[in-house]
Amino acid sequence: MLTLTTPALYPMTCLLEGTNVSEGRGTMRPFEFIVAPWIDGEALSAQLNAYGIKGLEAKPGELVPGEVVDGIKIYPPKYLGEKCFGVQLEVLDRGRFESAKAAVYMLDALYKLYPSELEWREGRMDSLWKTKSIREQITRGVAPEAVVQAWQKELAYFRQVREEYLLY
Repeated sequence: MLTLTTPALYPMTCLLEGTNVSEGRGTMRPFEFIVAPWIDGEALSAQLNAYGIKGLEAKPGELVPGEVVDGIKIYPPKYLGEKCFGVQLEVLDRGRFESAKAAVYMLDALYKLYPSELEWREGRMDSLWKTKSIREQITRGVAPEAVVQAWQKELAYFRQVREEYLLY
């Protein structure tokens, strides 16, 4: 990870490993992109920005994934050597940005805009989320707000339990 933005976005864009969309591996800014040869960057950035994801801005972007980054040979990324289009993500406010919520909106936007091009790698996607529920809700057309709302009760319980273990 070469920038401070990368770790903020990683929990969001690493979920693209469960799809045929590139997260920007093979570049100097991995996990800061959402790209594929068939994505329209203007359309995807407009959709993502329309959601009003707190602390995040999407701008049209393009890249060509390589296998050597900063002199280090890496595992071959998706679309190696192909020109890819999509968005570059910028975290504007790290305190307000919530990567897991943003991931639901990202996947919803991709499915909404590219239902025939987007391929789910179901085993990988479900393993990353530790549930098939998120993927299934998105493909059924459940609004991203409702997908996120569904986990709020469990999240509140987790936060309550963890309180006694926080040292600082």
